[in-house]
Amino acid sequence: MKKKVGIISINWNNYEDTKEFIDSMLSLHYENFVIFIVDNYSTDNSLVMLKKEFEERVNKGKIKFIESEVNKGFAGGNNLGFQCALDNKCDLVLMINNDTVVSPDFLEPMIIKMYSKANIGIVTGKIYYYSYKNVLWSIGGELSLLRASAKYYGTNIVDNGQFDKIEKLGIASGCFMLIDCSVLERIGLLSEKFFFRGEEWEFSYRARKNGYEIAFEPNAHIYHKVSRSHNRLSYYDIYSAYRGKLIFSKSYIKQPLWFVWLAFFIPYSLSFSFINFKKNSDNRINYRKYLKTIGMVVRDGLRRDYVTLQDIEKVKLMIDSK
Repeated sequence: MKKKVGIISINWNNYEDTKEFIDSMLSLHYENFVIFIVDNYSTDNSLVMLKKEFEERVNKGKIKFIESEVNKGFAGGNNLGFQCALDNKCDLVLMINNDTVVSPDFLEPMIIKMYSKANIGIVTGKIYYYSYKNVLWSIGGELSLLRASAKYYGTNIVDNGQFDKIEKLGIASGCFMLIDCSVLERIGLLSEKFFFRGEEWEFSYRARKNGYEIAFEPNAHIYHKVSRSHNRLSYYDIYSAYRGKLIFSKSYIKQPLWFVWLAFFIPYSLSFSFINFKKNSDNRINYRKYLKTIGMVVRDGLRRDYVTLQDIEKVKLMIDSK
């Protein structure tokens, strides 16, 4: 009997992308799957429109909509889907962004790869840009705890098969991650200490520490619209990314060594973020807002080991202020 796959994706105020995502999933050659769409407390009419659009599929049990009463962020939203998939006796869960479309034959090679070795717990594939179908966005990469950073392979490179011989990785992107449900049952779900950014690092690291491999399947292809729900080069993104780095490092570097690590990390990493922000952002840098963002990262990071919705709203208020 074919393995049952729960496909988990989050909708947040994004009817058009989520509709296109679901349409592409419904064209899959592999048939034993259920789509779980987690609505992360959308404030528009997207959930109502999606339910109406796919009413027949919902009635047939092919799609299930899960409504969150609050915006739980990326980790919390996906965890709602994971739990529903476990409750529905799925063998595998696929965590995938709603701003993607998929090749109809992508899933079966991933499942075959999953069961090719006993200790494989996570499988990922090739993520291309939606607008440039032969240019890679990511295939996963390697993770450094000491630098609290990841090196992703393939970014902005035309795919000529040069990465096809890679068999295992240190990290899979949260945009595209097939997980054996036995892994979730053994090591737990995504850490909800993270609101957005960092949870894929921590989960990948935790899986590997527990003896699981992260495998790469070159025949699994999806296409990513990239950052439709946020600007990756913004003060908000700096805050989310660097709070995630601090939480990740503190989870695995014991005190008091963590404070020694922090003393080196702050000048090195945050100066790098400034250079990258200044080089790549379309907006002219506001030094006051940048320094205030950095101050919020350090202050909040020392106060608590988790990110809340209130933290994010505070940063957004700062960004919107003159």
